[in-house]
Amino acid sequence: MLTASFQSSHRLANPYGSPQWTLYGTYRFGLARTATGWKIDEIVMTAHWGEGNKDVLALAANTA
Repeated sequence: MLTASFQSSHRLANPYGSPQWTLYGTYRFGLARTATGWKIDEIVMTAHWGEGNKDVLALAANTA
């Protein structure tokens, strides 16, 4: 198993609040050894905390 910390910042100018949402947390990767080498067989993201306007992602999806 492998664990990695992350910080993910998302920005989008919008009329509905802050243009930024930042999320902090960890990814946990499950690893399996195969005949051809190591493979990732599981990924779990755990958000520890966030700040800003979490609706930025939905707003971006609606403009795409």
